[in-house]
Amino acid sequence: MGMPDSVAMERTRVRPQGEGDLLAYGTVILLAAVPIVAACWGAGLHTWDRWTKGWGSPLSAYVFAGALLLVWLAPLMAFERQDLRLRFARGWALTASSLLLIYALVFTRVPQLVSCELAAAALACTLLGLLPDKLRSRSWGISILLLLSMHVSTSVEFFVGYPLRFVSTWIAALMLGPMAQSFGTALTDGINVYQIDAPCSGVKMLTSALVMGAALSVLLRLRPRATLALVAAAGVIAVLGNAHRAATLFVIGAPETEVHAVIGIVVFIECALVLAGLGAFMKRRELRRLQRQRGAETSSPAGPRTIGLLGMACVLAALAPLLVFPVSNISAAEEVRVVWPETWQGHALQPLPLSEGVQKHLRGFPGQWAQFRVEGTGQTLLLRTCTAVTRDLHSAENCYLAMGGRCEARSSLRDADGHTWSRFSYIPPGGGRLEVRQCYFSISREARGGALEDWIQDAPSWPDISAWYWAAARPGSEVHTTLAVTVAE
Repeated sequence: MGMPDSVAMERTRVRPQGEGDLLAYGTVILLAAVPIVAACWGAGLHTWDRWTKGWGSPLSAYVFAGALLLVWLAPLMAFERQDLRLRFARGWALTASSLLLIYALVFTRVPQLVSCELAAAALACTLLGLLPDKLRSRSWGISILLLLSMHVSTSVEFFVGYPLRFVSTWIAALMLGPMAQSFGTALTDGINVYQIDAPCSGVKMLTSALVMGAALSVLLRLRPRATLALVAAAGVIAVLGNAHRAATLFVIGAPETEVHAVIGIVVFIECALVLAGLGAFMKRRELRRLQRQRGAETSSPAGPRTIGLLGMACVLAALAPLLVFPVSNISAAEEVRVVWPETWQGHALQPLPLSEGVQKHLRGFPGQWAQFRVEGTGQTLLLRTCTAVTRDLHSAENCYLAMGGRCEARSSLRDADGHTWSRFSYIPPGGGRLEVRQCYFSISREARGGALEDWIQDAPSWPDISAWYWAAARPGSEVHTTLAVTVAE
C-alpha cells in the first residue's frame, strides 16, 4: 500500500544530509560571493599590497582565509542536520548593496583602509546573508574577522598606540603598588626610569586577541550580543595583559629583546586561556537561556528587485576605480619653502638623492623632505617637515620597509638635551645592518639654515608617531610645524 504524498514530502524535507552535501552547500555560498569580490577589485589590489608589502602583514591574509574557511564549515556547525536551502536574506542583501554604493561613491576620496573595510563589510553581509537563519545568528564573528583581515595594525598603532601605552603604564603602576610610579608612558622606582616604547604598546596583542575572540564566537556558535561581549572582553584582556607584561619587565629590570619576546608569548598564552574560559562561560549561559525560550528564526528572502539592486551596486563598485573624481586633500599642509640646516653637531650636511623606494613611499606627502650625508661621521640624515596633523607623516620604519628587508625594534635613547629617540635596526635584503633612530620635533616656522641642533635644542619632542599625533591633534595645540628627524648609521 502506498505512502501518502504529504508524508513522503515531509520525510524528504527533514532527511539529514551527509557531510559531503553540507560542505557542498558551503562551497556554493563562497561561489555566490565571487561577484562581490570581483566588484571590489580596486580594494582587492590595495588589500594585496597591505598583505604582501614590507610594511604590511601576511598574518592578515591568514585571518581572511580563516574567515572564509569558517563560512565553508558553517553548515557542519549546525545544531541539526536540516535541509539547507540556498537563499539570500533580504535585509542583508540590501545592506550589502548600500555598502557597495557607498564604496563606489567614496573610493577615490578616502584612504585605502576605508575603501578596503567597506569592501570587507559588503562581503561579510553577503556571506552572512546566504547562511541559513539559525546559522547566521551564531556566525557574526565572521564579519569581525573580515574587518580585521584588512591589516589594521599600522593604523591602530598610529591612532591609539600612544593611549594604549599610557593606559598600560598606569595599570602596571597599580599592579606594582609602592614599587613604582607612572608618569606619561614611563615607570620609575625613584632612581631608574623605564620607558614603555612604541613596540610595547600592545597593538599586536590587541589585534591578535580580537581575532581570537571573533573566531571563538563562531566556533562556540554565540549569538550577536554574546559575540560583541566576547570581542570587547578580548580587548580589555589584551590591555590588562600588556600592563602585566610591562610590570613583569619592570620587576626583572627590562632585559634584552629576546626576553621581552618570551615574556610577551607567556602573557599572551595567559590571555588566551582567560579568553577561552570566558567564551565557554558565555556559551553555557547562552544554552541555559535558549532552553527557556525557543523561537523561530526566520528572515524574508531577497526578491528579484533586491538581487537586481545588488547587481547594479556591483557594477558601480567595479567602475569606481576607473572614474576620475576631484580629490580633496583632507590633510593639506601649508606651502612653506624650507631652507634646510647646513650642519649637524658640527659636521657639514651634504644633500643626497633619496632611493626610489623611499621616494615612492613619500609620494603625496603633505610637506617637504630631504636627505643628507653627515660628513665625517658615516651618518645619513632624513628630514621631513609638515604643517598638518596627518596620517601621511608616518614612521621611518615604513620608509625602510618599502625598500625591502626587515626592521628590529630596539629600546629608546635619551640624548643630552633630554629628547627621547625611538630606535630600530634595519637589515637590508642583501645583508648588512643599519642602526636608525628617529624623533619628532615641534619647531618654529622661522627656522632657516644654520645648525640643526639650534632648530631642535629646546623644542618639544616625541619619540614615536602616535605620541606626536595626540599632542598635535588636541584642541588648542601649539604644534604647528613638525620636523621629523631620522638618523641612520
